[in-house]
Amino acid sequence: MAEFITKFQLMLMMTGSTRFSAFLLSVVVSTVHGAEPLARATVQTQQFDIHYRAGASSIPLTEVELWYTVGPSKSWRLFGRDTDRVSPVTFLAPHEGRYGFYLVLKNAYGASSPPPNADAAPQQRVFIDFTPPVAQLHEARIDPSVTDGRRLLLRWTAFDNNLPPRPIGLAYRPVGALNWSWIADRLPNRGRYDWVIPDQVAGPVDVRLIVCDRSGHTVERTLGPVQLDRPKPTPPPAATESRPPDPVQRTFPVVTEAKSRAASDRYDLGTFHRVRGEYAIAAQMYREALALNPNLNAARHDLAGVQFKQGEIEQAIATYQTVLEQDPNHTSAHKGLALAYLKRRDYGNARSRLSDHLSLEPNDAHGWLVLGDVARLSGDARAARGYWSKALTVDPKHHEMIKRATERLSTSVTSAVGRTNGARR
Repeated sequence: MAEFITKFQLMLMMTGSTRFSAFLLSVVVSTVHGAEPLARATVQTQQFDIHYRAGASSIPLTEVELWYTVGPSKSWRLFGRDTDRVSPVTFLAPHEGRYGFYLVLKNAYGASSPPPNADAAPQQRVFIDFTPPVAQLHEARIDPSVTDGRRLLLRWTAFDNNLPPRPIGLAYRPVGALNWSWIADRLPNRGRYDWVIPDQVAGPVDVRLIVCDRSGHTVERTLGPVQLDRPKPTPPPAATESRPPDPVQRTFPVVTEAKSRAASDRYDLGTFHRVRGEYAIAAQMYREALALNPNLNAARHDLAGVQFKQGEIEQAIATYQTVLEQDPNHTSAHKGLALAYLKRRDYGNARSRLSDHLSLEPNDAHGWLVLGDVARLSGDARAARGYWSKALTVDPKHHEMIKRATERLSTSVTSAVGRTNGARR
């Protein structure tokens, strides 16, 4: 049994002097195989019990009506009456969807309320989903187009009317082992994933597809064993005449198409977690992307931003500096590095980096505003006012920056006048 503990109370004045109250206590679900629902107000079975209790009264109940509505509809339907007038009343959902429930309890003096109309709010809302996803893992085979045999092509189908945006997980397990390891988690339901096999994974493995819907149904499909060959040893590089490198030329490692694609997948997954505020997971995904493709500067830049969000200021500074080594004109990295220096109270480096950023993005009103703040913190009030004045004019449509710059200038002038008057006294 699984109980949703949300409670509701109805208290209405009836004819005469008698008060009559009803409590819609909770939804109690007898779940399939005894599985607990994963979230409140989500039911995984078509039939379940609704418990209720009348308020203190010596007048026995004469009738209990259960009304329901489906989806956004404001049309209420009478499901039926609880013939024994003893909690619970059993509800059988005609189909899946979001339901609202409303109980009307009656005794000799009247009803707890009139039948619900279009303006009545449900006393309890429940999402009913009693159908697990349909899933099939069709294929797990070595990609014949790669010479080293270290890419596994995974193909599947998954269908459900209640799937979230990223319902797919993929895992592997060496044959005979007990524990599964993730290949990738929270993938979109695209039906395909090309797994660049890590060097330490070899031998026969089983592969598993995991599909989860919004209500908590989980379906697993396993395929295997699949034989994974050990990576071939890399031949030593041919001897060449050494010479000093060109000091102005930046070299980038060669990355295979398979690793580049896998790195992009990791980067997309990191961005998914970053937007949700899951910074630790995002940082791990960005690091995995960079391990596959060190040239993916976007992942390095976003990793620096995540490190800044987590308060890892020194790491963020080092990562931003690496971004700028690969791309000296990366304006966002200049600005991010400046903000990291500002957080460290290194106003000289912050001012220098902001100047570099604004030389590339002269219409960034926020950049001019922050540069003014840095100048003020450095004791250069005159320069600060100049930068804030610049923030007023570079982007006429950025009303928030104009407002903030105006406030700073007003405060600066007031402070200057106060110091002048004090000196005259």
